[in-house]
Amino acid sequence: MGHDKAFIELDGLPLVSRCSRALVEAGAREVSVVGGDRPRLEALGLVVVDDRYPDEGPVGGVVTGLDTGQGSDLVVVLACDLAAPSPTAVDMTVGALVARPEAGVARPLHQGVPQWLHGCWRVSTALEPLRARFERGTRSFRGATSGLEVVDVDGVMSRHLVDLDTAHDLEQARDQQLP
Repeated sequence: MGHDKAFIELDGLPLVSRCSRALVEAGAREVSVVGGDRPRLEALGLVVVDDRYPDEGPVGGVVTGLDTGQGSDLVVVLACDLAAPSPTAVDMTVGALVARPEAGVARPLHQGVPQWLHGCWRVSTALEPLRARFERGTRSFRGATSGLEVVDVDGVMSRHLVDLDTAHDLEQARDQQLP
């Protein structure tokens, strides 16, 4: 995209703010952003947590987020570039993990692809194995979650899982006037 996707505006609101709003509307007690442009994020009223593993990929960001989860055992992680984040989709993901107390993470599938960055993570089950695998060099979610019970969340509408990776994606989102 050529610039920080978190600040791309869609319907007059930066993508990161759209994600924050969906989390709050789903009942999140606190919302934090891992890494990023601290001054710009704070200017939006967001709490920023320094990524403990900058430039090492999203698994490190999730480890940071789980480790700073403000004492909650369930932590929802959303990518900052979702076009139409939804409180309903967040609720469905959280509900799927709550229903399976032995599981470490619940995540929806989008066109058959796991959406780890739309996941609900159980800190007590997932953090230490995830951190250990990451610190041993594993950078893929598939490898980092090996051994954890993973719940596939059915029924989340695809539009709530679409992220914006290209200018074409952004143009399509604007044409569809996503909420």
